[in-house]
Amino acid sequence: MTLASGMLVISILAGLVTTTSPSGYHHPGPARILEAGPAPTGVYFDHVLVIMMENEGIREICGSMLPCNGPYTPYLSGLANQYGIAQQYTSLITTSEPNYFGVLQASISPCPSNCYPPPGGINAVNLVDRFYSAGISWRGYFENQNKV
Repeated sequence: MTLASGMLVISILAGLVTTTSPSGYHHPGPARILEAGPAPTGVYFDHVLVIMMENEGIREICGSMLPCNGPYTPYLSGLANQYGIAQQYTSLITTSEPNYFGVLQASISPCPSNCYPPPGGINAVNLVDRFYSAGISWRGYFENQNKV
């Protein structure tokens, strides 16, 4: 199964994290931060958790479409049923690193060769910049990634 057909994102309200090996984020320097207006009224969350299931199709996790009842993944099926699942997420490219950048940046533009970020990363405002400017802490666990 290719990553393009098999990427699955389960969004869960619990703690901003992705998957497997620890990797903190070192902010490379000042970035242009856009000022946000006042927060709208409504419900806010204390924690957000994103689990990206690479190389696994939705049928491997859920068994059938919602509600999930995957016989080999009862815990993940339960999380998806209780909190939510992004059923229409597809990968940006077939390897992991550009997809990690894409999720945090909501884009992989500018896209150098094979959509890998250029050395030193991409100097554009991303979710991490927005978290820092709002005083929100975060942590990421990215498979096979070195701490940066």
